[in-house]
Amino acid sequence: MTQDVTRNLCARPALEIISKGRTETTTWYQVVQGLKVLFNFAGIDVTEWKEAEPDMLELRLERGDQSSIIWFKPLERGVTDMPVFPVMVGAKFMACKPSATPHDDCEITYFYLPWECTAQDLIDIAFGEVTYPWIESVQNFSAAYDMSAPIERFPRCALVMLMDSSTKGDQRGSVYFKLWHQTENSVELLDLEPTNSPFSAAEQAKQLGHSPTVYRCHSGCIVPFLPTSGFDFL
Repeated sequence: MTQDVTRNLCARPALEIISKGRTETTTWYQVVQGLKVLFNFAGIDVTEWKEAEPDMLELRLERGDQSSIIWFKPLERGVTDMPVFPVMVGAKFMACKPSATPHDDCEITYFYLPWECTAQDLIDIAFGEVTYPWIESVQNFSAAYDMSAPIERFPRCALVMLMDSSTKGDQRGSVYFKLWHQTENSVELLDLEPTNSPFSAAEQAKQLGHSPTVYRCHSGCIVPFLPTSGFDFL
């Protein structure tokens, strides 16, 4: 396969290629199988494929003398009104972005990707070749998708940590928060004055009639940051 054809395949939405000619819904496992083929076309050898846990695949990728691991699992949230890549992607982060050589004690961070995710995007994630603005925009998307529908057994309001990635060059953006609140049938994400402090953001939220005591970190973790005698759950 010529370099031009390979480059074209890697730059197109991966799901568009994998799903071509299929009449049935493509499962997450079939998507990962399709990605394996695309990786091979791109000169990336998948030297190991294993189920690290039930419903989790771990792929070891090799490119020349470079080796890295990328993880995949089914979507945790079945929200359907936002186009999303049908597989969650996992990577180990160093200095707030994916790394091909993380410390042994780094945990896997999973995130959602936009529908138009490409094979090259995934290769860049695996080998730690993404920029701060790119990964921060992806994690902002992941947060928006994750919080785009009501969540059962979860507080009625929370803060959502996002990143302003409008910096020049490959530099980290600035943390800011939005106020998220839910009813039984809908959610709303409200703008707050920019601040990197969840405590300041919570004070602003109180002026809008809400009292968040947890926030969703950019990594996807839910962090309690204010004491409470009991959450107001949905």
